[in-house]
Amino acid sequence: NGFPLKLWNRLDVVTIEPLLLIGSNTKHGYNDGIHLSSMGDCSLEEGPDNVILSTQPVASDASIQQDAFPKHEGCCCVMLRCACIPCSSVCAACKTAGTPVPKNSNLRLETTVAVLRVAAKNVPGPRSGTGPPSKRALLPLRAVCVLSIPKFLLWPNSTLDIDRACLPSEQFVKAEWITTNALPGRELNLMLSGMSDFSDDIRILLYIHGGGYIVCRNSTLRQVSWQILHKTIRLYNENKEKGMRPLRFAVLSVDYSRSPEVEFPRARDECIEVYKFLLRRGASGVIALGDSAGGALVVEMMCELRERKIPGPAGGVLLSPWVQLSEEYIMSSSWSNMVKKDFLPTDLALKAARAYSGCLKSDNLDNRVKKQRAASALRLSLKNLSPLLIECGGNECLLQAIQQFTENGRLEAANINLHVAPDMPHVYQMLSFTGAVQPRESFNRIAQFIVNIFSPPSSTVIL
Repeated sequence: NGFPLKLWNRLDVVTIEPLLLIGSNTKHGYNDGIHLSSMGDCSLEEGPDNVILSTQPVASDASIQQDAFPKHEGCCCVMLRCACIPCSSVCAACKTAGTPVPKNSNLRLETTVAVLRVAAKNVPGPRSGTGPPSKRALLPLRAVCVLSIPKFLLWPNSTLDIDRACLPSEQFVKAEWITTNALPGRELNLMLSGMSDFSDDIRILLYIHGGGYIVCRNSTLRQVSWQILHKTIRLYNENKEKGMRPLRFAVLSVDYSRSPEVEFPRARDECIEVYKFLLRRGASGVIALGDSAGGALVVEMMCELRERKIPGPAGGVLLSPWVQLSEEYIMSSSWSNMVKKDFLPTDLALKAARAYSGCLKSDNLDNRVKKQRAASALRLSLKNLSPLLIECGGNECLLQAIQQFTENGRLEAANINLHVAPDMPHVYQMLSFTGAVQPRESFNRIAQFIVNIFSPPSSTVIL
């Protein structure tokens, strides 16, 4: 009702996500109710990099109108036609200043990071004390995270297909397929249900989302997982003439249980169960990917599978993995020196580390640090693991821990490759909509890593 017709015609999928904010905030125009996702502007020069599907706040007594979308020319809003917090704030800054923000991709990225930093610092949530955060305290925090991360699903003429994965109900784990029309989710679900054989030409990208173990869902970074899938398919098809067998790719994105409702190692074990179910159904060729806390869960899962002597994924891709949960690290200069460059809030990181490691009620620092280290991927041996690719930013709070993690792996002769993007923040891949070249280059490296794993030695792709 009232949705612009020209935008509606460009949508293949419209996502409706329930988002309940406690009370109402008339200052910012948010009210309790349903938020309707809407299509952003796009540039097809590099595929879907600048397309956004974002959450549009809808007042209970009003419908979306055409003027709800920024349309002043000559500023970054031409690229960020989106209603998330960063894009709306940049748009408001343009109007307030009376002059458009220059169409400079790096400036757009810096502006977005600054807005995310302010939003993270001021978001209501479980900040004070050491006690467990209440559901009421967590709800606004989780809601703002949905509104803070620009999203996209589609661009014109896309072939995206999203389906809820058909997993056993007794596992209590949800997941979704992100695929193309060449491999629809309904076909994959038939294989998962055992109604047809799992085809050996299918390769699964098992994606585990981040969010400090306490926020975000598997839908939060669809833009990242979809772009990895898109780049992988394109690169593979471009090199198929070199003797590579035809393959089809799909993303299976896991929605694991979050803390503080559950503690370590519940999230890891749920991811393992999803992976084992794929194996039982005959899936071959799985690569595990994850961002932030999800990247750490990828490592935890692969190491636990090794200990159980279960064949692990063919490779792992870690985007800014949170491998060191210790409060000692979060309070160290390694973290604090990057706070003004990154957007990760220290106080919420402390709360998340305590929640996941199961020491929210502990007042003893030594006991908390002991539990946090036991739940950190940094403690794990990477010996005999499949190849790992790590992508992180040069301006992120986790940088030193990631470098230490990489060095530990190399000392054990692990096949591990780290790329640090200069001047980039935490999980900078989600900022591809700004037009900055670094996220696009990261997606290309990830696609190359995946294609090389599934390629015969004589067909290794070099970009």
